[in-house]
Amino acid sequence: MKTSVLILNWNSSDETIRLHSEIKKLNAGFNVTVIDNSSRPKDQENLRRHIPSEDFIQSGKNLGYSWGNNFGLRKAIENGYDCACILNPDILIKDNFISPLVSQLETNPQIAAIGPRVCYREREDTIYSDGGVVDLSGGFHTRHQHYNKPVSEVPAKVRDVDYVHGGAMLLNLKAVKDVGLLDESLFMYFDEVEWCLRAKQAGWRLVADPRVTVFHLTSPKGPAYHFYMVRNRIWVAKRFGRGRPTLTCVARDLYYELRQNLARAKWPGNHFMSRIRGFLSGLLSQ
Repeated sequence: MKTSVLILNWNSSDETIRLHSEIKKLNAGFNVTVIDNSSRPKDQENLRRHIPSEDFIQSGKNLGYSWGNNFGLRKAIENGYDCACILNPDILIKDNFISPLVSQLETNPQIAAIGPRVCYREREDTIYSDGGVVDLSGGFHTRHQHYNKPVSEVPAKVRDVDYVHGGAMLLNLKAVKDVGLLDESLFMYFDEVEWCLRAKQAGWRLVADPRVTVFHLTSPKGPAYHFYMVRNRIWVAKRFGRGRPTLTCVARDLYYELRQNLARAKWPGNHFMSRIRGFLSGLLSQ
């Protein structure tokens, strides 16, 4: 299958340049496209110096994870590619993990998206994600399978999942044509969850293959993370008929968090206030 690799950059040029080089060194015949989401000028200049012009696209604005990756997905579809591998710049690879995933798509054409095992770059023997699970019955909680478990304790068995980790996911472009592109209104976080649930609803499979591994760098989470994780969780829950229980669950969690803070005579910080804003935005919109 003709494969495109998409690396979305926003102010992470050193990591993007490293990952682009690692993919190129595989000599696997993949087309590699770096999409810059209107990074700061210094970052853009760094990319222009190290990424060949034929591998580099500037989206012209920063409208989020889905916007930038959709830019690359449209190009891949227009150019006749069969599948596209979305990679975040912080992903470290040690071998050609993409080709085994492509082989899975060839063998199982009903797979919409497939991802590798994701471990920590800081702790390579510890799992970050073997794909994700969504609790549709309650508050629309999401969790990574085998999160923080030692690699040695979890068999490397291919599994169907509710969603594939968005930092490293191979998309079947037939599925993209069928269910549509990533939802750009989400901006960031829950983008891959929403797309995978949409694909699953349309009869496609989502798969995690822990026989191949990539390594993810964790980073501190700021106010934007807390806002979008709450707002988008509510938005996506509403779309799949779970808006009311999710709003109730989020409101209860925020209430208990506020009580705990006040009991300690501690005023809630920026992260809590960001979650409150996310809750209100989720409640009042979409």
